[in-house]
Amino acid sequence: MDDQNQGHKSHKTSSLNSILILIVVLSLFSLSLAGYYLNRTNNFILTTDFDIDKFKAFIIKYDKSYKTTDDYIARFKIFKENLLKIQNHNDMKKSWSFGITKFADLTQEEFINNHIPANYIVATQSYVAKFEGKTEIKSIDWEKNGAVTSIVKDQEGCIGSWAISVAEATSAYYFINHGSLIEASSQELIDCSGDYNNNGCSGGYAVNAFKYVKENGLSSAENYPFVGIDQECKANEQKLIMANAIYQNSVQSNNVSELIQAVSQQPVLALVDSKSWQFYKSGIITDDCGANLNHVVIITGFDTTQEKPYWIIKNSWGYDWGENGFGKIGISEGSGICGINMDPSFPVML
Repeated sequence: MDDQNQGHKSHKTSSLNSILILIVVLSLFSLSLAGYYLNRTNNFILTTDFDIDKFKAFIIKYDKSYKTTDDYIARFKIFKENLLKIQNHNDMKKSWSFGITKFADLTQEEFINNHIPANYIVATQSYVAKFEGKTEIKSIDWEKNGAVTSIVKDQEGCIGSWAISVAEATSAYYFINHGSLIEASSQELIDCSGDYNNNGCSGGYAVNAFKYVKENGLSSAENYPFVGIDQECKANEQKLIMANAIYQNSVQSNNVSELIQAVSQQPVLALVDSKSWQFYKSGIITDDCGANLNHVVIITGFDTTQEKPYWIIKNSWGYDWGENGFGKIGISEGSGICGINMDPSFPVML
C-alpha cells in the first residue's frame, strides 16, 4: 500500500514537473514571438510596441526597404525617436504642427546631408527692384490665380531646389505676361548649366540658373521633362523662353514691405534655412529657425489680414510634405523667419 502511494505521488510529481516545464517552454515561446528582432545589444523590439504598427504603415506608404535586419532595427529606433520629437513639438501647441513624413526614418543629420546642400552664399544684388509706395493688396494666392501649378515636384535625392524654383518662377512670369501656364524645364537647368558653376543634382545656385536662362533661353517641361537625376544636356533650339528675354531682379535684402510688394505682382523665389522642416505638416512656422540659407522655395502668396500674417511657399519635397507640398511661414521684419527676407528674387523682362 505504501509502495502504491509512493508510486502515485511520484507519478503526480512527475506530471506536475512536466506541466511546469511545458509552462516554461510556452512562456519562452511566447516571449520569442513577442520579440520582433533581437539586435547585437540584446534589446527586443516588441510586436506589442504600438509604434511598430506605425512603422509598418510608414514602410508601406513610402515604399521603404531595408537591406538587413540590423538596418531595419536601426531605422525603427530612429523612427521611434522621431515620433517622440513630433509628439513633443505638437504638445507645445504652436501655430504649426509636425507629422510623419517620408523623412521619419532619418536622423536630422542624415536629412540635412541627403536633401539639403551646404549653405548658400547670398548673391551680390546687382539689380535691385525699386518699388514706389506701398501695395494696397492685403492677400494674394498665385496658385489660386492660375500662375502656379498645383503639381509639386519631389526632388528626392537630387539637390535641385535651385533649378525647380527658377523654373517655377519663370513659368509664373510667363503666365502673367502671356495668359497661359506652361511649365518651364527645371531638368534643363540641372543638365545644362554646369558651365555656369552649377552642379546638377549635387546642388547649384539660382543666380547662376537665371544667367543660363538669360543667355540660352529655357525649354518647356513637356519638351524637356523632369526626371530628378543628372543627364547629358539635351537642350535644343525649341524654347519656351527665348534667350535674352528675361533676367533676374532682386528684392532689397531684409526689406519685408518691398517683398510684399514684389509678391503682390508675381511669385518670388526665396532662399531659406530649411533644416527644421523635416516633419512640417501644417500651420504657420513662426519660430526663428535660423538664417543659414540652404534651400530654395517659391513664395506664391501672402495673407496680412490674419492674426499671424504669413507667406505661402511652394516646396519641392513632394505632396506629402506640408499642406500638399505647400507651407506657410510667418511674416516678420529683418532677415525673416527661416531667413526668407534675405535674398528674394524674380524674373523680369529685358
